[in-house]
Amino acid sequence: MSHILVAVSGGIDSLVTARILQEEGHKIRAVHFLTGFQKKKPEKDMEELGKRLGCRIEIVDFSKDFQNHVIDNFVEEYRAGRTPNPCLICNPAIKFGSLMSVAEKMDCMAVATGHYARILPTEDGLAGLFRGRDKIKDQSYFLSRVPRYRLDNILFPLGSFTKEEVRQKAHIFKLEPLSEKESQDICFLPDGGYADFLETTGNIKPLPGPIVTTDGKVIGRHRGLHRYTIGQRRGLDCPGPAPYHVLALDTAHNHLVVGFREEMMASGCCVNNINWLMPLPSAALQITVKIRYRHQDVPATLIPEGNSRASVHFTAPQAAITPGQGAVFYHKDRVLGGGFIQEKI
Repeated sequence: MSHILVAVSGGIDSLVTARILQEEGHKIRAVHFLTGFQKKKPEKDMEELGKRLGCRIEIVDFSKDFQNHVIDNFVEEYRAGRTPNPCLICNPAIKFGSLMSVAEKMDCMAVATGHYARILPTEDGLAGLFRGRDKIKDQSYFLSRVPRYRLDNILFPLGSFTKEEVRQKAHIFKLEPLSEKESQDICFLPDGGYADFLETTGNIKPLPGPIVTTDGKVIGRHRGLHRYTIGQRRGLDCPGPAPYHVLALDTAHNHLVVGFREEMMASGCCVNNINWLMPLPSAALQITVKIRYRHQDVPATLIPEGNSRASVHFTAPQAAITPGQGAVFYHKDRVLGGGFIQEKI
């Protein structure tokens, strides 16, 4: 019987994932990968977790891949005035890229992770990506850029469970994670936050400049465009008749453009670099779309423009369309594809 490679972080989700597969009779190989941003060496912790799982946890170093694919992209996107979501890069490049290569070398037939999402057969006979049963923990948004051909060799054992059910299973299995804390959204950021990271690790030098309204009036000073994102209200320190929000990062002129909430609204957005998880559409589609992870997906019309571009037209205007963020397309629970927001319409 061929093995399944399980990515083990040390949290409750990856431990329960491994144990579920063991209970189902699968032989597993457990791997913990390094990104270069761990706060401490993991050898002792992985040895202890291996005892709890009854298998050895191998440690592989992906720090170069992580730097080249995730960190460099993160820094350059901010430098260009965009706001990236690094998980959208990490999943296809590292967890289901570099780790897939390790699985092949270990002669493992699949990679399993603790993501809350599901992979199910679709009408064209190929695997499709679907939301997890736990709609609060659902991570299908972050997985939308994993190539479809990879789905046949990926397992998400937690996709049909809620987080509470996973905790109950951990209790039944007598599995204790290294920490009870939930993993943070951006795993490599220090306590100082993303701006400090960009200035130290990313070597982005703060370049203060004017805060301007849409009619060009200067109303304040910003501390460097990389410290702001579309929709932001806090930290502007610009008094007005109503709260100001960030509308745009004008890198060409080093202007932070602000306005009132109604000026943030947009009827749609242009999306590029789309990863399709369905046959390439040839006509307009009625979809729902998430324009950031914490955003409730909303009805829209998707108009394809070639192989990897589309315009998305919302049924009702949406606020804070943010270049660099992911736009992920759904039909009910199925993920149809996802790309990066280029600009608002």
